[in-house]
Amino acid sequence: MLKNPWQPGNKDLSFTLVELVVAISVIALLIALVIPVMARARERQARSYCLSNIRQIGLAFKQYSIDGLDFFPPYPYPVGVNPYATSSSVFLGLTNGHYLHVGSIYVCPLDRSRRPGTVNAFGISNNSYACSVADLTGRTGLTEAVTSDNPMVFDRGLAGAPGWIKNLTNATWLASSPHGTDGGNIFYADGRSGFKNFFDTGKDGTNGFVLEP
Repeated sequence: MLKNPWQPGNKDLSFTLVELVVAISVIALLIALVIPVMARARERQARSYCLSNIRQIGLAFKQYSIDGLDFFPPYPYPVGVNPYATSSSVFLGLTNGHYLHVGSIYVCPLDRSRRPGTVNAFGISNNSYACSVADLTGRTGLTEAVTSDNPMVFDRGLAGAPGWIKNLTNATWLASSPHGTDGGNIFYADGRSGFKNFFDTGKDGTNGFVLEP
């Protein structure tokens, strides 16, 4: 006759204190192994989302150049006339509905200090990204004549920014940037984009002035 394992007196299936401690230790170890993996997965997902944002902004730059006789935004000004434009003001110029709409596209999901803005309220607090807008003479409005590997749109927080791109070659991102010191997403003049550990300007990254938000 089969015995009921849960019948009083059957102690062969009961846990000892040592077995209970071992079981809890194994569970705690598994949790400790899983949590970092999940955190890295969330970081990769957020990084991809951020890259998608930068790619869309970069493509809006390219569309602007098609409509603007090969000039990237902002509209070209003579040397010294508009030398203090910011990335936020440049991006706002793309948000007339024809290119982009103001909102979460300008905010990296890891940049918790920023929140989506509106056309009537858009500035540093609504923008996770930066861009190149001036040539080496100080004239705003880069053109399609820049080198193909010239960075156009990228994560904010570059060490040494704002400044000339030629002086920022292989610069790193600060801990305060959206992805910390791991690197940042970059959109290049030829339409390429990707996550880089360093501010990679290619063979001849001499065009452009980096503007922080």
